[in-house]
Amino acid sequence: MGLKTNDPKLLVKTIPVNAYIEEDFSGLTEEERANPPVIKVESSRFDFGKVTTGSKVSHDFIIRNEGTRDLVIRSTKASCGCTAIKPEKSVLAPGESSKVGIVFDTRGRTGKQHKTVTVITNDPSNHTVTLHVEGIVE
Repeated sequence: MGLKTNDPKLLVKTIPVNAYIEEDFSGLTEEERANPPVIKVESSRFDFGKVTTGSKVSHDFIIRNEGTRDLVIRSTKASCGCTAIKPEKSVLAPGESSKVGIVFDTRGRTGKQHKTVTVITNDPSNHTVTLHVEGIVE
């Protein structure tokens, strides 16, 4: 967002705006509260070790619905444009597992890297899950 000012050196000042939207679970029925979807992540961290700059690192995070209702992946968001996300499915039935694939493009990056992927679901107890990708780019 830009803010117009009377500053002769910088007429328009940039103001970053971020929004954090959280789902309201207060309207759930007693039955829905007693039988929710439950997200479980096999491992929320992936260390890719050492790679050469310019390479692409891929990994599949495994998620599982251990609840009694369908688990819905509402959205996914990477911490950086260098990380692409591809959930295999957006709805997981009770007991079902699926993959959330990521590809980290190391082009233009060096040194220790730590990227995150946020997965937002309809699990009322754990609606936001953060996945971590880290390693060293040489």
